Amino acid sequence: MLLVVVTLWIMAIRAPLHSVDFDIPGDGCLGFSGADAVRVDTVTIDGDGLVVWNGEILTSREALESRMLAIDALGFDDQPVIRVEPREGVSYGAFLAFMATAQRHRVGTVRMIGDGAVEMRVLPAAI
Repeated sequence: MLLVVVTLWIMAIRAPLHSVDFDIPGDGCLGFSGADAVRVDTVTIDGDGLVVWNGEILTSREALESRMLAIDALGFDDQPVIRVEPREGVSYGAFLAFMATAQRHRVGTVRMIGDGAVEMRVLPAAI
């Protein structure tokens, strides 16, 4: 009798599928419409410290500061993702100066693309 109960119990156990079932909305890729897409700005820092923002060369520190001020004015939730691509031979000081400027102007998300992608997030300060 016990053998029959154990056998029925074993047959009633679901086979492990190693998967998780969840519903994905059908409108757009993973539920995002075109209006929800995140803007990505690409910044390249050359070996001589030259900063190129979406193909436009920023010739001065003031030009970089004005770009960061414009991003800060968008608000934390509407800011683009900044994708930083330091080129071979870029000095650590030039890269660090860019990151300090981004932090000073509260840029929300900066992704560094090099040998591997590293994402740095700035959380809004709680007041």
